[in-house]
Amino acid sequence: MSRSARNLDHHLQRHGNVWRVRLEIPAPLRPQFKDSRFLIHSLGPVTQSQARILRDPVLSGFRLLITQARNPDDPVLQKARAIRRDWELADDDESRTLAFSEAVEIADAVEASEGEEAGTNIFHVAVGIAIPLRDHLEAWIADIGCTGKTALLHRKAFTVLEQWCRANHLRPMLQAITGKVAHRFIEKHLKVTLATTKTVNRYLSSYRTHWKWLKRQHHLQDNPWADTHVPERRNVYSSVDDDHAGKRAFTDMEIGSLLAGNAPSVLPDLMMVAALTGARIDAVCSLRVRDCAEDAFAFKRQKREPRGRSVPIHSKLKAIVARRVKGRDPEAFIFDELPEATPSRPRSAQASQAFTRYRRKVGVGAGEGESSDVDFHSFRRWFTTKAEQAGQPPHIIDFVTGHKRPGETLGRYSEGPSMAQMRKCVEAVKLPRG
Repeated sequence: MSRSARNLDHHLQRHGNVWRVRLEIPAPLRPQFKDSRFLIHSLGPVTQSQARILRDPVLSGFRLLITQARNPDDPVLQKARAIRRDWELADDDESRTLAFSEAVEIADAVEASEGEEAGTNIFHVAVGIAIPLRDHLEAWIADIGCTGKTALLHRKAFTVLEQWCRANHLRPMLQAITGKVAHRFIEKHLKVTLATTKTVNRYLSSYRTHWKWLKRQHHLQDNPWADTHVPERRNVYSSVDDDHAGKRAFTDMEIGSLLAGNAPSVLPDLMMVAALTGARIDAVCSLRVRDCAEDAFAFKRQKREPRGRSVPIHSKLKAIVARRVKGRDPEAFIFDELPEATPSRPRSAQASQAFTRYRRKVGVGAGEGESSDVDFHSFRRWFTTKAEQAGQPPHIIDFVTGHKRPGETLGRYSEGPSMAQMRKCVEAVKLPRG
């Protein structure tokens, strides 16, 4: 089976005459799942193409369960969620009656210890009348394909909203956020505490798109954030408006200093891969052994990229890749020195911090405490610059680096350049001499 076919059927398994979705549970979390090694859900006797369509919502639910197990919150709230799942999945009166009895029991226990209001709140969660603010957050993040920094920003936005609700004596539930509440939160909190209109709108985008997803999933009827974008007062003299305003590419001399220095641990290989692929740090740190087959990197979708993509492995990287994949499990990360990701910290965080310290040590960019005009993303800028200076077509560079390609024809209809075209682009980028 080709790598592309394996990727299409990843987490799908044929079992008898049915297809099923299977996701491995990390070993440390298995005791919370009765020591099971896998989460498994049968899709029934469907076709392979139908199974591929049905797989992703199931995987989103599985990943939410694993995230909640890795980062457990209030055990009473977890119990209420479990009762609600039993209630929603009940297919007979006896099961529904049992779930209702459990909801009453847990509500009575909470009321006895914390008061009537707390008991009522937990009862509403258990029977699905109220849904905690963050209940579907991880499923949404997985479903829209957010990773790294973007996922962290979404989580931060909901932490801010949840804390504000508690501080203002509002239940941190989805149903508590009405249009009036959203307006008060924006005017009395976001606009007061956040530095720029752009940051306010970033938070509002998280809420707006999450509620839109909740409506599609039939969890809610209304979106109180639908028309909450705040007009931005633009500086007519500013021509840069992105996440990396004021940053630049490394110079060839800086690239030479970084690659020739005594970099610690994972950094030498990580910097080489970043410099000769133009990929973002999260994409590089997320590479697994299976993503390095057939002489190409299979980068997953990142940030605002339209899709995942395969990028030929530069000839100067082949020895590094061969060393890091030799004898390894296909699911292993090639940069396995990095810690596991958590909902609040991506795998790349430690590498990014180590790079900043190393960059300052070798004298590239500003020193400690100063604002620098370079960062790890400057490898991506350097790659793009060198590919353009080598005469590579801009639309090929866009595809290799994962940028949205302009125009109706290429941007909408083309499936992308050939591997030969991309290999020519990648190999056109040369490391500085020495």
